[in-house]
Amino acid sequence: QVGPAIARFAAQAGAASAREALIATALVAHPEILHGEADAIATLDVVDPDARALCALLVESVLHGEPAEAEIIEARADRAGLRPVLDRLRARVRPGDRWMLAPAPDSQRLEDAIRQALVLQRRARTLHSEKRAAERAFADDQSEATLSWLQEVSAELTSLDGTEAEPGRT
Repeated sequence: QVGPAIARFAAQAGAASAREALIATALVAHPEILHGEADAIATLDVVDPDARALCALLVESVLHGEPAEAEIIEARADRAGLRPVLDRLRARVRPGDRWMLAPAPDSQRLEDAIRQALVLQRRARTLHSEKRAAERAFADDQSEATLSWLQEVSAELTSLDGTEAEPGRT
């Protein structure tokens, strides 16, 4: 039986993994959006090694001036030996978000969803860093103030994951 702390960690890791997989695979499917978000992708804190490898390939594609065509990006991924990575990432995309991988989704809705996923990723990484700092502070000083800080950050992370898990949200 899994304890509640491990279950929460697994849920948070799953949310991050699904979000990172979504960002990377949606940009492979729609590289025309990538060109507008290349700076955001280049500076994005990506934890999942598969997503990190694919994001690096995407940024390199922009730097090399490659055309914004899904077939070209996928061929580049194949040449780089990243086909298994791409397949694993696509499998991690939540069913409610798979519309973003389709060839011709509503472009405005797609751009909004990718931007929101990028914002959520940045916010989640910031909150995880803050939570680690709060945990260290609480280990040194078990005061009400540090406990309150730790609880607030944990609640915000839970809220962020809950927002992301809502149907139709990304």
